[in-house]
Amino acid sequence: MAKKIIAAHGFFLRKVTGKVPRSEMLCGRRSPLNSEGKPRRFAGMWIGPGGVQEDGETPKQTMWREELEEYRTISDPDSFELLGRVGYHYPENGDMVDWLVDLFRITEWSGMPEPGDGFDELRWFRLNSLPYAEMMADMPIIVPELKLEQPSNGKLFRAEFFYTDKTCRAIERHKIWFEDRDTTG
Repeated sequence: MAKKIIAAHGFFLRKVTGKVPRSEMLCGRRSPLNSEGKPRRFAGMWIGPGGVQEDGETPKQTMWREELEEYRTISDPDSFELLGRVGYHYPENGDMVDWLVDLFRITEWSGMPEPGDGFDELRWFRLNSLPYAEMMADMPIIVPELKLEQPSNGKLFRAEFFYTDKTCRAIERHKIWFEDRDTTG
């Protein structure tokens, strides 16, 4: 029987002006151990804020809570731009685990980002030089497809990734497509 998990993930973005204008994304490096001293999933990987949707939360409320917990910043959830929805699937203990994750662009927040729950460091990376070797295996596929430095084109990004295991370092297969915003539930 498959275990189903609903979650949200954010792409924190800023434009840097000056001699060489550029777009940057804020990523956090996952701490090796959780608060109970147990090994943490995605330890050492660079990822954005996000997590599991709690009972009664909307995806934007989940993203707002996770942003506050993990990056110690506050945003107006109405400013979050839904970019798409991704399915992640991997085997665990003989069953499949199915994640459905809403992806949000976050460009406005209050406070200075600092490592919160689950992170030991935050760092801004240029979009054209993200540390893909230290990220989930889908990021070098997703980030270029999302065209994060450009305004939305009115379509929602959709994808399904099937991983070989729960580390999410090796993709078995994947599928990508775009949908009109009014056809996605």
